[in-house]
Amino acid sequence: MVEQTAADLGIRWRPEVHRDRGDGLMIVVEKGRIEVLTTDFPRRLGDAVRRHNLATAPDVRIQLRLALDAGYLHKDDTGYTGGVLNRAARLLDAPEFKARMRDQGAEFAVIASEPLCDAIQGFHLLDDRRIEKVTVDVKETHATAWTWVP
Repeated sequence: MVEQTAADLGIRWRPEVHRDRGDGLMIVVEKGRIEVLTTDFPRRLGDAVRRHNLATAPDVRIQLRLALDAGYLHKDDTGYTGGVLNRAARLLDAPEFKARMRDQGAEFAVIASEPLCDAIQGFHLLDDRRIEKVTVDVKETHATAWTWVP
């Protein structure tokens, strides 16, 4: 579902930048794709989740959380490292984000770091009426982020 959505938007699916993390997936996208990641990708991925859930039995329906962030990554023989990856993981685990999703009965939601949102502020890339500020206090991460539940 994620791979197909990415392919539909021209995001190249390369094994070295798309790593399975057990119950998650890390996708590293080259510079210049921020607009796709903050507009079409979340919208289409949310649509794909809804289509999947409508076509399946309740016990195999999914919920999907998407964290978006931007920053410097270091690549070595084992893959990518960098604070931005840790921050994205902490965003996904934020209790306030999970509670918002649960309270709205959402099957798909997005959380984006404050630095990313600052960079795209004013461009109205997602429906601003549905964006809410949350506090992230997970492990060593204490940050502000923004959620979007379509």
